[in-house]
Amino acid sequence: QSSRQPRTPQEEIIAGLFVELLGVDKVGIDDNFFELGGDSIMSIQLVSRARKAGLKISPRDVFQRQTVRQLSELAAPVGKVETIGRDAEAIGTVPPTPIIARMKELGGPFKQHNQAIVVQTPAGLQERHLLAGLKQLLTHHDALRLRVNAMRGDIELEITPEAQSIDPSRLLTAVRITNDNAGVSPELLASWKKIAVAKLDPASGIMLQAVWFDAGDHRPGRLMLVLNHLVADGVSWRILLPDLQAAVTGAQKDRPLKLDAVATSFRSWSHHLATEAMASARVQELPLWLDQSRDEGALVSKRALHPAVDTPETAQTFTLTLSPSVAEPLLTQLPRKFQAEVNDLLLTAFSLAVVDWRRRSGQNVSAAFLELEGHGRESIGDGLDLSRTIGWFTTQFPVRFDLAFLNIEDALSGGVALRYAVEIVSQQLRRLPDHGLGYGLLRYLNPETALALRSRPSPQILFNYLGRFSVPDGLDWSVASEVALIGDGNDSSMPIAYPIEINAIALERPHGLELEARWTWATQILTERQVRDLAATWFQALNALLVCSQRDHFAQPSNISSLVNLTQADIDRLEASFDPAH
Repeated sequence: QSSRQPRTPQEEIIAGLFVELLGVDKVGIDDNFFELGGDSIMSIQLVSRARKAGLKISPRDVFQRQTVRQLSELAAPVGKVETIGRDAEAIGTVPPTPIIARMKELGGPFKQHNQAIVVQTPAGLQERHLLAGLKQLLTHHDALRLRVNAMRGDIELEITPEAQSIDPSRLLTAVRITNDNAGVSPELLASWKKIAVAKLDPASGIMLQAVWFDAGDHRPGRLMLVLNHLVADGVSWRILLPDLQAAVTGAQKDRPLKLDAVATSFRSWSHHLATEAMASARVQELPLWLDQSRDEGALVSKRALHPAVDTPETAQTFTLTLSPSVAEPLLTQLPRKFQAEVNDLLLTAFSLAVVDWRRRSGQNVSAAFLELEGHGRESIGDGLDLSRTIGWFTTQFPVRFDLAFLNIEDALSGGVALRYAVEIVSQQLRRLPDHGLGYGLLRYLNPETALALRSRPSPQILFNYLGRFSVPDGLDWSVASEVALIGDGNDSSMPIAYPIEINAIALERPHGLELEARWTWATQILTERQVRDLAATWFQALNALLVCSQRDHFAQPSNISSLVNLTQADIDRLEASFDPAH
């Protein structure tokens, strides 16, 4: 890490936020946010917390100026940050975002599609204070007042005015946990989650359900929050939970706290995307996405998905955890060593695993054809700030990682080929404008480009990294140990979209940083043994990254360390000349 210490108030603030978000002991002014283990979701948190501290930066700034010094030079001085008012365009009809348009194309349904999370609540919490906190959330965050209206076989999305907020008493169920109980068991949580999900009713504007497990005056309780997926994504929870804590705390003190303003509403963003999808600069991305969608052997299973057979009811799930001994250095130290982002490392290992897995099953492939998810809150317009906005912003886009030139066996054992793989994967991800946002715009919101992209093959494996969540032991209003409930809960009648889906999340627990991966697969076309084989190969590749970073050859300059300055043609020539046996 950098030894140069902060010299200005701005550098002190930014360095302090790096320490707070990344969990490191100290930060110098030349330290890089992403090389210290930061990711794109954490960059949004950095923007939000910097604004609260009096400094204005954007997510784009964090990617372009990645060190404490560079961000401090760019940030608006304390005291000169403009006051954010309420978005005047927040209320009314909402055009579908690409992810919602995709759901409509798949045939929905939307009613019970959800995300859920469990947090610890303080001992002695009173129901009236919790109701007051929920009411403040409903009035402050416009997306929570989304309503889905039926329109001649289609649907229309609408944000209703604050005056039409749902009575919070319709959203909260209190369950008394007596001292004789052992606590909130997984079985009890699962049972009540099923009840809460059934109460979601987008047509009536009921997009949230809360189940409070009240343990009385002397023991902490649990609060399970279930949100219809139309109004929430992984980043939304990072906004919603601190706001709920602030709102309830204010109610307890009979002094309602003013929540930080939402600069850009979900509705304004949706309208902006509809316009952006037709822009000539965005349409120029079409050849790129046609190329990314090129795959001669897309099928990873014996047949394609069938909507009547392959549903959540016939799918199965298991979860594997990478221990702190590997996950800690992987997520905090290796990004600096490889000069890459966390997601680059995870995807390099996963791409190698996919190619190896398919070759061992007799499929002659050299590329990993994957569907990736991103948070979608990109800086694509002046004055747009989504760091405080709740909603479903997720982007999905295809990427084809071609590893034909690599010695896969050498890479999986931590050899020099693995370092080459990281550089190639990192460079290919950097080539995608706005972290893949354009694909969804052209595929779902532009009728002309949609025709060309719709005819391309779709990836059969979805990979999604949800970023880092803190799971402290016994801390009120933080994610509880039942964090495994977080994630997508598909409506039981909704067809599944991928034969294999992986949702990975980094969990900061008291005993260390873990990487948890939740695997879901279509049991009618893949066996559990096949999927566990792929999962084990991915973890092998993640371990190989650690081995590679510790070998003598790692310190040698890479032959392609200047990739960032090369064209794709240059990269292709380098790949052709690379000797994988070296």
